[in-house]
Amino acid sequence: MNVASSVLSRLQPVPDRRHHSAAIAAAKVAKRRILLVEDEASIRELLRLHLSLAGFEIEEVAEGTAALQRARADKFDLIVLDVMVPGLDGITLVRAIRSQSANTGSAIMMLTARGSEADKVLGLESGADDYLTKPFSVREMVARVGAILRRNERVESPAHAAATRSGECRQSHRGSRRTRRIRRAETASRVCRSKTHTTAWRPPGRR
Repeated sequence: MNVASSVLSRLQPVPDRRHHSAAIAAAKVAKRRILLVEDEASIRELLRLHLSLAGFEIEEVAEGTAALQRARADKFDLIVLDVMVPGLDGITLVRAIRSQSANTGSAIMMLTARGSEADKVLGLESGADDYLTKPFSVREMVARVGAILRRNERVESPAHAAATRSGECRQSHRGSRRTRRIRRAETASRVCRSKTHTTAWRPPGRR
């Protein structure tokens, strides 16, 4: 059984909308845009169908070079890509997106038949936020998409930014207080040494 058949075998003939409740909640506030990069038409169509039912706006690309062009030209909330696409491979594509595109901070999910630990580590270290091995459950995949977008939404929220700045200010304030304490201790130590030296010294001929 090839990879496409394996993925297809994990799906029900008619998508169950209940399977997408978590992702629907993530897309509820604003319609999230996803760039889907997959060269196998059957898998690409099924992923597009399920993600669309979950409330996402999907743009499809079948090879790596075209995907990079789209990533450079437009902003997406999430990029879902197969590692083994023609043109630019997935690892090279992720690195290029992270370094020179409109989506340097966008979430990226890798889909691949390579399931070894080394492949997963390489994918994540190249810049991917999640790594899903084929064959996979589309229900799980859609749930992961929702989780990634919720996490990114929290990180990008004004409340999170304010909390981060507040934490940095508190840390800076604590550091400043510690520095002042150290300087006071050093000054007191120098004064003590100076007094000790003055008391111990006597001019020649005096007792």
